[in-house]
Amino acid sequence: MRKGAVCWLGITLGFFNAALTPTLTTSAAPSPATAAAQPEGHELIGTPARPFSELLFIGSPLKLQDLRGKVVLIRWWSDACPMCSGALPNLGRLYEQHKQEGLVVIGVYHPKPAAPLSAAAVQTIAQAAEAHEAHFPIATDADWTVLRRYWLDGGKRDFTSPTFLIDRQGIIRWVHPGGELHPSTEPAHKECDRMYGQLVSTLTTLLREPAPGKNPAPAP
Repeated sequence: MRKGAVCWLGITLGFFNAALTPTLTTSAAPSPATAAAQPEGHELIGTPARPFSELLFIGSPLKLQDLRGKVVLIRWWSDACPMCSGALPNLGRLYEQHKQEGLVVIGVYHPKPAAPLSAAAVQTIAQAAEAHEAHFPIATDADWTVLRRYWLDGGKRDFTSPTFLIDRQGIIRWVHPGGELHPSTEPAHKECDRMYGQLVSTLTTLLREPAPGKNPAPAP
């Protein structure tokens, strides 16, 4: 959880592509101030998704390698953080709208602080997910092993509830560094609405991309 601002920039593959576009002149290395201004997680765009075999699923287990060919959205959350759990209903709606197109959403519960989870606690987590309309696979990351691998080991982070959008090839294509993630018509949440729109736009693009070994889907 972060003190202060609750709406942060999402990051799209366009940023990654722009960073790799060759130019005819040699540019100086970015200044420390410029590097510091880049959104958290920008360095992960275009990199392979990390394995998450340590996650304990509430229900049928999933493995990253078994999801190749799917578009996967992973969101860490906790019922101790209203901003984290508040993202679940909209992610549930996205899942219902697009699961037939190959979208898989995984909600990863992480206790704050990291601690072992009893059977009773796991049951409570399942009930909390249901209450937040998270009708998609739920897993637990009790000791934050996978959260560290995906997020915290990358440097200073303001939130522990990131979202990753992974394409059909297993490549990270969009990152949200945590906090609020929802649509809104309220002026105070204008940035939240923009970020959510960015998620939907990127998701639409990824769902149109072919699975490995298949031809591209025709444009609507």
